[in-house]
Amino acid sequence: MQEECSFIGIRVVSGQEYNVAAIIRTRLELMDKDKKKYYNVASIVVPPNVQGQVYLETQHSYVAVDLSAGIKQYRGLMMGKTPLSELMKMIKREIKVQVNDVVEIITEPFRGFKARVVDVDERNNTVKLLLFDTATNIPVTLPIKSIRVIEEKKQ
Repeated sequence: MQEECSFIGIRVVSGQEYNVAAIIRTRLELMDKDKKKYYNVASIVVPPNVQGQVYLETQHSYVAVDLSAGIKQYRGLMMGKTPLSELMKMIKREIKVQVNDVVEIITEPFRGFKARVVDVDERNNTVKLLLFDTATNIPVTLPIKSIRVIEEKKQ
């Protein structure tokens, strides 16, 4: 029987998730082979929409404690194991966008702008937008991840 992978979560200072993950990765890379095999960390995951949490794919919580010991941004261990299915819910962000929806752009360089969806390319995960409050009506193509739906089109 194959074991489903599980993740041990550690709490960190909000905004410092990638720094902590990089420190842990460096510590793993600098270990000798025997100790690395003993720790057996398959992956380090930083969910993009969750602040203050880093997940290590390992079976034992003492591994997460040992690897994060002495890191200034470390705030503690999360109780229990997190299954892969739960982690995937944190990582995936399903966005339903239709033509004529009003959206807000949440990434640079157009952060905060509102726009109307002109075209949706599901194969490439992009949308073509017409920005409101601009001098020209040039369409802008952005990834679907970079928008948030404000007002859905009326059926």
